[in-house]
Amino acid sequence: VLAYFTPRFTLGLTATPERTDDHDILEIFKNTAHRLDIQTAVENMGNVEIARLEKGLPTLATIAGGAPMIGFLGTVLGMVQAFFNMANAGNNIDITLLSSGIYTAMITTVGGLIVGILAYFGYNYLTAQISNLMFKMETATIDFMDLLHEPADKEEEK
Repeated sequence: VLAYFTPRFTLGLTATPERTDDHDILEIFKNTAHRLDIQTAVENMGNVEIARLEKGLPTLATIAGGAPMIGFLGTVLGMVQAFFNMANAGNNIDITLLSSGIYTAMITTVGGLIVGILAYFGYNYLTAQISNLMFKMETATIDFMDLLHEPADKEEEK
């Protein structure tokens, strides 16, 4: 079985067909295990950093979704206030009775929409930045792992 191992399977070792023994095979597997350990460690650290960057995004997404609903609630409350004032006025309905409720309705709508839109844009911007960073980290990891494998490739060509 050991005679079938040729230099192309040594993963960076300089074993020749004449010198392929159990020690060389053990070194081959150790080398592979170390590279896998390095790759796993790099991926784990990348995952930790991405999780740290994404830490506040759910809160921002909640604000982006909830702010317009709170604004709409204010709109409904403002209209309820306007109709309550109108009902209490009886036959003496004046435009000023309606204006305070409608003003409340419009202010809360505008406020909710402004906060919601800004939070939505902020969320999408930050998500895109994190995705871009993830891509750069993955590219750097691939380049690093290729660099680790490079000596093995050069040895195989000789």
